[in-house]
Amino acid sequence: MPHRPGTGLLGEKLAAGRTAEIHAWGEGQVLKLCHPWVWAGDAESERRKTAIAVALGLPVPAVGEIVQLGERTGLVFARVEGESMMARLEREPGYFEAAARQLAQLHLALHERTAPDSLPAQREVLARRLGEAPLLSPAQREAALQALARQPVGDRLCHGDFHPGNLILSPAGPVIIDWIDASRGCPAADLARSVLLFRGHIETSGVPPALRQAMEHFHQTYLDTYLAAAPARRDVYRRWFPLMAAARLCEGIAEQNDWLLQQVREGLTG
Repeated sequence: MPHRPGTGLLGEKLAAGRTAEIHAWGEGQVLKLCHPWVWAGDAESERRKTAIAVALGLPVPAVGEIVQLGERTGLVFARVEGESMMARLEREPGYFEAAARQLAQLHLALHERTAPDSLPAQREVLARRLGEAPLLSPAQREAALQALARQPVGDRLCHGDFHPGNLILSPAGPVIIDWIDASRGCPAADLARSVLLFRGHIETSGVPPALRQAMEHFHQTYLDTYLAAAPARRDVYRRWFPLMAAARLCEGIAEQNDWLLQQVREGLTG
């Protein structure tokens, strides 16, 4: 059962995302407070997955109890001082290349870990998302499910949402956060997911030409660095890419839907 303290512990809002806010919470802690529409079970799932990442020796904040504030569920973490890699990139363009290399090296290190069977199977998670993606036609959904069945299963730790916003640059080194989508599966699929996040943002966010060029360089440096260390994953991640695009359609990101459907058509049914 979740712990239900009074709201007196809730401190200032430190950050906000699509599904949750981050608040100061007591001494040396933060509370990831989900929006009311987020399923309460997500907090327990994230708590369990984060604990697994900690046990595997990755740089991850210690995770605490689940709390309930009215209709909102939260998860307590150790507070990590520092800014996100995304925040530093936004204020320091000269950091792009070093950041891309660091991100790739951390992703490679993560993929060296063998994941326990207690994590969800990556292919099962993707199959469910493909079934829930409302914009896929029946033919596209069937093509995606058939292609998914042909992909390698894998037994490695996969983050599921690995990007600069989920990396905190602490004085002691980078810390990886937001493990809600972690699974046991194929590293090339996790790479494809990150590439999809980068390319989708570049193609649909309407960034100015100068910034777009820098972002494209960041993306290419990240990808080149990763594949230089794991060249056998090059062709595999390309096969996963349209599947990740199809699965992302269930996330309801309206400005990306047309672009995602284009990736599906070109990669699966083109």
